[in-house]
Amino acid sequence: ALDADELPILRAALRSLREADAKRALQRHTSGPGYVLRKCAAHPALLDAVEDMLGPNIALLDISYFPTSAAAPPVEARTGPRNVYGWVSDDGIFELWSIAFAPSFNGEPCVRFAFGDASTGAASKPGACLLRGATGEEDAADERLAKRLKVAQYRRMDESTEDDLAVQCAVFNMDKRRNQADRVLAMLTQLRGIDVGTKVDLYEHSVQSAALALRDGRDEEYVVCCLLHDVGELLCPNAHGELPAALLRPYITPRMHWILAHHEVFQGYYYLDKCGGDKDARERFRYHRHFGACE
Repeated sequence: ALDADELPILRAALRSLREADAKRALQRHTSGPGYVLRKCAAHPALLDAVEDMLGPNIALLDISYFPTSAAAPPVEARTGPRNVYGWVSDDGIFELWSIAFAPSFNGEPCVRFAFGDASTGAASKPGACLLRGATGEEDAADERLAKRLKVAQYRRMDESTEDDLAVQCAVFNMDKRRNQADRVLAMLTQLRGIDVGTKVDLYEHSVQSAALALRDGRDEEYVVCCLLHDVGELLCPNAHGELPAALLRPYITPRMHWILAHHEVFQGYYYLDKCGGDKDARERFRYHRHFGACE
């Protein structure tokens, strides 16, 4: 299934299409294909079908309506009693058809979603909306998404709506997945060339630390923590270990988090007495379970 933080993107896209086509639906005297869109947007089988047929790079290319009397395509996937059908056409475009969900009305329209594999250039088609994946054209895809979906309108949090938060979270999470690692590494590269009175700058010291850990046979987690352990040295000099520990906390073990957060206390054992400090400050952690990992 798609990641939980990606579901709002699909739902918000379908809501936008529903709103754009509501007026046309009324003009056609139907019971409202927007109702169909709402049901599809909340239907997990729709997401599963797209995931299974196309993989990670999915673009919503088109949506259209037609009478139920139209000839149905060969069915390769049927997702339960809700009359949802999916198949892949000869040109590689995945299509999902859904019969309207209010059978008491005659002539209910069907709705057709056309999805394409964005890695093949499908996302460059007019009106395409990238739903997930990295294609090398992420900025353009984000612009299409921003134009298609409304921006959150609230001024106060208690005025926000479900749609506001769906759009806001979707755009925020896309940016986080794409840019967070680069932003953290930028904190490291910014240390390059800053004179701190030592033979090497903090950037070179960080790279040396990671290289030594790698040569010592340490695992990836340990090496990454060594590489980033001093990114807070100049930003937060009085508690510089806590900054990288907080940045990496979701991705590392509690043991490594503790080592990062307290490494400056333990390294002080080798020099604090030479600059007016207490070299034995680490002793207050003597009986902590991770003390030995830092000694």
